[in-house]
Amino acid sequence: MPNPYGPWATLIDAGGNPQLSAFWRRRLTMLVPTSQTSPALSRRNMLWLGAAATLLLVLPTFRPDAVTADEPAGGSVQSDKNAKVPKGGGTSATPTVSGVVVDEEKHPVPEADVRIYETNRRRQSERLLQRTFTDANGRFRLDRPTTHDPRAYAERFKLTVSKKGFASRVTGSYAPLPPLFSDLVLWKPESLRGRVTGPEGQPVAGADVWTLSIEEPIAGIESAKTDANGYFEVPDLKAWKDDGMPMFTAPLTAKHLAEATARAKPGTGKLLLRVWHPDYGKKLGPYSQIPDTVNVTFDKPAIVIGRVVDPSTGKPLRGILVSLGNVAKLANAHTITDDRGAFRLLLQGSGVCTLVFETERWRSPERRVETVSGSQLDLSEIKLAPGDSPRPPAPSPPT
Repeated sequence: MPNPYGPWATLIDAGGNPQLSAFWRRRLTMLVPTSQTSPALSRRNMLWLGAAATLLLVLPTFRPDAVTADEPAGGSVQSDKNAKVPKGGGTSATPTVSGVVVDEEKHPVPEADVRIYETNRRRQSERLLQRTFTDANGRFRLDRPTTHDPRAYAERFKLTVSKKGFASRVTGSYAPLPPLFSDLVLWKPESLRGRVTGPEGQPVAGADVWTLSIEEPIAGIESAKTDANGYFEVPDLKAWKDDGMPMFTAPLTAKHLAEATARAKPGTGKLLLRVWHPDYGKKLGPYSQIPDTVNVTFDKPAIVIGRVVDPSTGKPLRGILVSLGNVAKLANAHTITDDRGAFRLLLQGSGVCTLVFETERWRSPERRVETVSGSQLDLSEIKLAPGDSPRPPAPSPPT
């Protein structure tokens, strides 16, 4: 006798108990509609099951294209083995900074060099904190440095991105550093070229040349050195031309923008290129477009020397920042006192200058000194009482 419940059902003998027989009969009767259909799946059902299986496999590994600070970048982070800096860990317990580097056509730029610097405007220094390279999708991730004191100039940060064949990118300074940089565009490179000469017209070899984007020269990022004939080229700059428009720090109305445009005189604005040599000090070279030629001639420097000591003990004060500047002539110099408390400054040009002594936490009252080009001024011992000096004002926000 054929099984009425299909080939997969088993006949159960419930014995002579009519209640058990009725129970199993009801349960097995529920299988009858299924038993009357073919056990083979249709092509349509197979397609649906295949799609469902694919979704179950894909969804757990699906990752959105946007990179945020809470999500690791697509590729592994690789720190530079030659740089003695902390590696970018990107762990979930550590705040991170991430981003995507692209070219002008929005294509990802792999193997771009991404760095975080601690920048100090007063000491005009850049200290490398971390370094990594973008992955195949142009993504990067580094541990995010935090700011403990917004008044401290040493706790401001810059992000630099560079790769051969592109204009370098310098963003900042920030306090704190933003957690996400989306679509950091690397543009086609242009150059600033020129020649640096001395007071007698002789070439100055080994002079450092760099832009105002960085506080001190960083090899491969908007900087160069003069050759034996005094020539230089900064090859990784974005094209720029002065349009005569002033820089605005707040949104403008259409009326104010129209008025500013009407007053604009293209070609009248200038940017400055820093040039420094240990025998001459620092000088600024103006330019109004990129690419351009910038020639700089050093004058005979004014030399200011001295020694900073504690007024009560007479002991030398080491590590004091000494700054000398002539605002009218855009001339400045700075140095750090050595173990003897001594300092030596070279300044381009003559005139009345401002002399300031400071650390990260305090600043002395300004002193007036007069410098003469080609001569030396000896200030002898300067007695300084840091405890009696006022703290500097909080730094203004970056523009």
